[in-house]
Amino acid sequence: RLGHIQLGGLDLLGQGRQQHAAGGLTQGMATRQDQARGQRQHDKGPPQMGDKGPEGQHGGIARIPMIGWLRGQVAEPWRAGHRCGLLLICGGIGYEVQLTLRQWARLPAAGGDLTLHTHHSVREDGWTLFGFGDRQERDLFRDLVAVSGVGPQMALALLGAMEVDELVRAIAAADLRRLSQAPGVGKRTAERLAVELRSKVQERYPELLADDPGLGADGADDSQGEPLAKGCRAEVELTLGALGYEPLEIQRAWRAVAGEGHGGLESSDDWLRECLRWLSRSVA
Repeated sequence: RLGHIQLGGLDLLGQGRQQHAAGGLTQGMATRQDQARGQRQHDKGPPQMGDKGPEGQHGGIARIPMIGWLRGQVAEPWRAGHRCGLLLICGGIGYEVQLTLRQWARLPAAGGDLTLHTHHSVREDGWTLFGFGDRQERDLFRDLVAVSGVGPQMALALLGAMEVDELVRAIAAADLRRLSQAPGVGKRTAERLAVELRSKVQERYPELLADDPGLGADGADDSQGEPLAKGCRAEVELTLGALGYEPLEIQRAWRAVAGEGHGGLESSDDWLRECLRWLSRSVA
């Protein structure tokens, strides 16, 4: 038959049709895969802060940069309720930056130079810059917002109500009354701050606690090295604070009980009972 050639028992026309069909199928599959990749990229939307990008030219993973520091001229300070900030002009670009009330009150006059360490927050509803006078204050802000139930505005309120060293001391001492003085901070939030951040601030800000060794990380020596005592100290301090005792009273009670060498104390309830006994004797 015309157009149908057999050579050595091989059907060349049939093979050609099969190869053509296979090629068309492969091309169709590739096209559909490309379309699927494009749709997934479209659904994913633009890259977000912290997303991993393609490898950089030196083998590292490229990331979207964050704004961590600004220097410019003060323009248009503003305040709305408990929130305050300014427009900072840097190289012809104006950056809206939120500040703590304490930082806002110290702003130079309009046109004055200002340097801020910033935290760049990225959310679905917008990007926000928070400004701080130094890196230590910015780092403490980041520690605060990492606590469950503490958002940026509450963290700003805490830093606006106290200097950095005062706030670190209040957390390390589990001073719930002092922490609760910040706008929007209730007793439960103050307890979470003390429980979740106490060890962290002791490790990260030892220079701010140097005047009172009992508040520093080395203050755990009051427990005479016993892991159980170290683990239950925060719980005992929070309970005594809830009963109305001042942080200094609690620290003295803990040191006194630890110094008496109560080796048989096996739980936080035992430590609490002995601390209450010491406190009642000191009052009497």
